[in-house]
Amino acid sequence: SVPPPVGINQVDVCSAAEMAEAVLIEVADADVLIMAAAVADFSPQAKSEQKISLAPESDLHLTLECTQDILSATAKLRAASGKPHIVVGFAAESENLLDNARSKLRHKQLSLIAANNILASDSGFFVDTNRITLIDANDRVEELPLMSKAQAADLICDRIVNMLDSRGRCQPPELRCPPPEEPSKTC
Repeated sequence: SVPPPVGINQVDVCSAAEMAEAVLIEVADADVLIMAAAVADFSPQAKSEQKISLAPESDLHLTLECTQDILSATAKLRAASGKPHIVVGFAAESENLLDNARSKLRHKQLSLIAANNILASDSGFFVDTNRITLIDANDRVEELPLMSKAQAADLICDRIVNMLDSRGRCQPPELRCPPPEEPSKTC
């Protein structure tokens, strides 16, 4: 396994339920949460303790149940505690791109959503490029041109920094401007 980058607290999980629990614990004091994709929308209702062997004459039927929607659970936590300050989600859509992205933005109470059409041959899955549309909580829409996924990630991070900066949370405490009642020559 690859060691996490410096400054990253890696929490290993084995299931969607464990991931939901870990995310909700970790975001309790976070400024930003970026959720690039749902871990899984469904999981098996019954879990086998043993390997399920292939038998040619048997029919295997799996009953699935919905997993916890981590972003929706985060919205409830955020409403109660105010943390995380900024939540970014993604909408990989095959139809009604903007309508579906706006619905997810509102329902999950996101600060920003990056939407992309997964049916486009030059963006999304299986290619190194993406064409995303950013929509913020104020319904500002920015359609971005085709770019590398690294460029798209940088652009999304820039938007997050701008949102944090507008909240006065981007600079280390010692560099922040003092409150107005304290005159300062450096700010």
